[in-house]
Amino acid sequence: MKAIETTATINDQGQLSLDFPLEVGSNRRVRVIVLIAEADDPDPEDTPDDVVLEGLREGL
Repeated sequence: MKAIETTATINDQGQLSLDFPLEVGSNRRVRVIVLIAEADDPDPEDTPDDVVLEGLREGL
């Protein structure tokens, strides 16, 4: 089984709309796990650049 992480939006009907198309072919059934941030969870996109760069330096 292959895992792909992407982002999407949930519309008023509760359906997912992917931000970008998946490059896996069409007419395939998939399993979906939806992770929804809690109101008090920090947004990972809001991480300051210097913190991200320091993490990368430590990883190398």
